[in-house]
Amino acid sequence: MESVCEDSTMGSSHDVQDMIFVALGNVREENTSTLLWALKHCRRKNLCILHVHQPAQEIRVLGAKVRVGELDEHQVRAHREAEKKEMDAVLNDYLDICLYAGVRAETVNVEMENIERGIVKLIAHHGIIKLVMGAASDKHYSKRMEKLQSKKAIFVRDNAPISCHIWFVCKGRLIVTREGVSENSAIQARSSLDTHLSKSFSHGGGRPRSPVRNPFPGAISSKSDITTTEGIKPSSQASKVIAKSQRSQSVRLTNPFQDLIERALSWKRETLREREKPPPPPPPSSSSSSSSSFSSSSSPRGRAAGILQTLRRSQSSDCLSPLSIDSSGGILRDETNDDETVASSRCESIDEMELLLEKESESFNEKQLESRRQELEKLKIQRDQVIEELRIAKDQKVKLESQIADSDRKVTELVEMKVLSAAQQLVDIQKEVDELRLRKIREEEFSPRFFSVFSTLDIESATGSFSPSMKIGEGTFGNVYKGLLRKTRVAIKRFHFHSLEGQNSSDFQREVDVLSKVRHPNLVTLIGACPEASSLIFEYLPNGSLEDRLTCKDGTPPLSWKTRIRIAQEICSALIFLHSNKPDAIVHGDLKPSNILLDVNFVSKLGDFGIASFISRDDDSNYTTTICCIAHPKGTFAYIDPEFLTTGELTPKADVYSFGVVVLQLLTGRPALWLAKKVQLAMAEGTLKAMLDASAGDWPLVQAEQLAQMALRCCEINRKNRPNLELEVWKLLSLLEIQI
Repeated sequence: MESVCEDSTMGSSHDVQDMIFVALGNVREENTSTLLWALKHCRRKNLCILHVHQPAQEIRVLGAKVRVGELDEHQVRAHREAEKKEMDAVLNDYLDICLYAGVRAETVNVEMENIERGIVKLIAHHGIIKLVMGAASDKHYSKRMEKLQSKKAIFVRDNAPISCHIWFVCKGRLIVTREGVSENSAIQARSSLDTHLSKSFSHGGGRPRSPVRNPFPGAISSKSDITTTEGIKPSSQASKVIAKSQRSQSVRLTNPFQDLIERALSWKRETLREREKPPPPPPPSSSSSSSSSFSSSSSPRGRAAGILQTLRRSQSSDCLSPLSIDSSGGILRDETNDDETVASSRCESIDEMELLLEKESESFNEKQLESRRQELEKLKIQRDQVIEELRIAKDQKVKLESQIADSDRKVTELVEMKVLSAAQQLVDIQKEVDELRLRKIREEEFSPRFFSVFSTLDIESATGSFSPSMKIGEGTFGNVYKGLLRKTRVAIKRFHFHSLEGQNSSDFQREVDVLSKVRHPNLVTLIGACPEASSLIFEYLPNGSLEDRLTCKDGTPPLSWKTRIRIAQEICSALIFLHSNKPDAIVHGDLKPSNILLDVNFVSKLGDFGIASFISRDDDSNYTTTICCIAHPKGTFAYIDPEFLTTGELTPKADVYSFGVVVLQLLTGRPALWLAKKVQLAMAEGTLKAMLDASAGDWPLVQAEQLAQMALRCCEINRKNRPNLELEVWKLLSLLEIQI
């Protein structure tokens, strides 16, 4: 089945001699490289896209492939229309590529069941002399590829007219070129071949035979030099035809008399051997056998048997002469006897036998065909039954799917209702658990932990009734006195008398809450409390605050740079401990040098938790989780977090900002106001060494720069840009401690 498509756009106004044809398939990915190669080498010539459409013989129906002959006509027609639309879309894509490349292109296509035969037909029909086509599919391509890997390409190479010049391309690379020759050159090549073969047979002592015909006229060998068996080297054009003729000798042509010819040759050889032997005695009743043989020839089968019996008798006869057989399988004449009548009659007998056998074969084929028709009718009936069963099954499937969908919807609704009910029950249970936990926490808030409760008499006895000579510090919240309580030197913070009402009351209770629940080597230890006198009793730290030591108060010697780096590490450790507290994180909120106290060995301890805050965290949160609470901004202006001032959101990052300012003070010994901007400017100008506190000794510049960079990161305005104390700052301080 074949038909040239009516939508072919190839015009007749263009010269085919100047046009390049490109054979392209329906797979865009594998054929685009071939088209691009043709566009690159066409040199702005006219280009025509050659396409052979192979209609599908099987169509997928309900997930299974069904042959076209077993489907209804409208189904096949619909599928063919879809195939045509897909083919038009592919051809339009190819034309768009040509238009983008600036080359005018046309299309010509044919519909055939065999693609390679369709290409050869189009070449012959349009007289194509320049063709580009694929040498192989992309999966068979390799850089060492030097021959055709596609059966279609090989067929076109061997069967296309000899005048067509073909370039075989794969993945944009020229693989093989088949040179085209004119018709005159081909005729001369064939003539020289016939002459050469005649001479070679005459020189060989045998009778001249008719030249072997090439079963694939127009095929050209890719080799240009072929030497014959005689050592004669023909012209380049003739050599191609000779090479193809030599290859065609391996093709066995179908001949209806081939078997009889072989038998005749065998009989001839046996006859020559029998001549030297004495003749056998004649058969006793040859005439009767002959008559019986021919008498049985009244029917076609009997006549064929008689002819075969005659041939067998002639094999043993001495008067049988050798047969000469030409290349086409016909019997020419008797070489030893000039009696042509015997050969003629023998040929007629063979022809008659062949005719009878053909008639019997035809009758047998008709019976077989009728049987096949009956089987086909049965298969069609079975097919119709199967299609009907499929239709019924499909209807049942649709009904079952609808029922299943309804069941699934009902089950889903029921499950959702139960899940919502269970979720609500869990929420209620969780609320009860939270209330019990909160009640327990509130009950434990005022119960003493890690500290004792003292009376007012004990406090007054320890401080000499709060004698001014015992006062070692003062502030807005109250005063700090040193004293001797139960033979232990202590520091007593006494809030103002109105502390039981107002802000100081909350500061007192908050500091009790924090220090009564945590213990750390770098946190001030709470020894006890006296609620009656609004007083808290701490361990006594003889070296005062870090602020006093940085300013060398009372003529005390300055702290060394090694001690300052160690103090920064200790404060970082205390902050990490507070921020990691569970269930609630603790934010100090007022970190500054005056709230960092030093013991007898200059070990720093963080104190004054009057404005500390508890920030609740979830059970699955960790140190890196962002947690915050809304609070009224408190603290000292130079150390307070700018984002806390603007948003009121208090997070552990607020302590990170204050820690950065304290570290800059440890480096420079200067006041905290605008200190971060000053250090940042010095870092940019390379004058950080001039800002370092010289009283601390000879700072190692590399370590000092690392510490300053880390402190400036802590002082970033945006809290998201500030470093993580545990993952970044602590590691740097530990490394600096090892280096020093």
